[in-house]
Amino acid sequence: GEPLGETLAAAARLRSGVADRGRDAVDAADDVAIALVDGIGRGLERRRVALAAVRGDMDAAAGASLSEIFATAVARATDVGRDVAERSRAIRVLRHAGFEGAGSRLVPLAAAGTDQEVRLAAIATVSRWTDPSIDDALLADVASQTPAIRRAVLDVSCGQSSRAARLLEAIESGGVAATLLTPDHWKRLASLADAALAGRAATLQAASQPADRQEVIARYRAALEQAGDVGRGRLVFTKNCAGCHRVGDVGVNVGPDISDSRTQKPEQYLVHILDPNRVIDANFFAYTVVLADGRALTGLVVSEAGGAVTLRQQDGREVTLGRDEIETISNSGVSLMPVGMERAITVPEMADLIAFIKGWRYGGDGLPPPAATAGL
Repeated sequence: GEPLGETLAAAARLRSGVADRGRDAVDAADDVAIALVDGIGRGLERRRVALAAVRGDMDAAAGASLSEIFATAVARATDVGRDVAERSRAIRVLRHAGFEGAGSRLVPLAAAGTDQEVRLAAIATVSRWTDPSIDDALLADVASQTPAIRRAVLDVSCGQSSRAARLLEAIESGGVAATLLTPDHWKRLASLADAALAGRAATLQAASQPADRQEVIARYRAALEQAGDVGRGRLVFTKNCAGCHRVGDVGVNVGPDISDSRTQKPEQYLVHILDPNRVIDANFFAYTVVLADGRALTGLVVSEAGGAVTLRQQDGREVTLGRDEIETISNSGVSLMPVGMERAITVPEMADLIAFIKGWRYGGDGLPPPAATAGL
């Protein structure tokens, strides 16, 4: 309408008025123009109207001003030399441009950008659009993404029926490993209003559990009926688990923290130990990084910032690698913890191990050690 046109005209006058005053002045004027468009877009959204949808109703001058501001936002969003926060703000305002107006620039940035914060902003923006090519681009290489990116992509894919359908198709075709989905993702898929999609999701989740693991777990359930020994369990833990986990003063922190065992049941520990790929925290997938010099490193990606990736290896050592050092980075969709612990741990030893994990902070009788209660 007329007020919208006047606002955009004012933004255009501001920008043209400082064109010859240097980059700082132009940037400041662009900041104001972008903020104005974002405010207009948010106001229309509250009325359930998209700015992109009313763009065609504007007069020529207002439309040209809006196009110029969106072009400035695109330039900022894709300028790797700019501050990350500034790029992210530009990306967020571009949702008002719609897929037709900014999709060709933002979808590639969301799928394969070099900075994690920028990519997360781009994923959040493109997720507001419904073009099928967005899901194809985001899911194409999801296995090799860092935990935060992969979680964001899968959150988007599970959030709406048409997107969920494409995710399930990718799992069925082998393009996406079912093990990449967290329990929360499966729960969201099971809660879809479309009963057919929810049923497909349940079938895929069940099929992702290896039959041999279920047989091993059934055999080792006998350990749950045995009275394990905390002292012997400490030795089992030291030998088989301390390379990746820390409990008390034993081991290193590479895998998930299992030291606070008060909320976990023995049955849960049995499953986690014997079938580590059944439920994997998104932060604990194993990554293989192939370097430009031919070396290959395996570990957990613990951070990605400033164009560098930090990998935590099984002995707890961390190595930070610049993007220019990395040839490829890939995620197999499996836990860093190996499958097959039954080859190293007998049923009685499993009873001891679980007793140690559950009772390490207490005495062997499951009660606090005498030192903890002395003087009470």
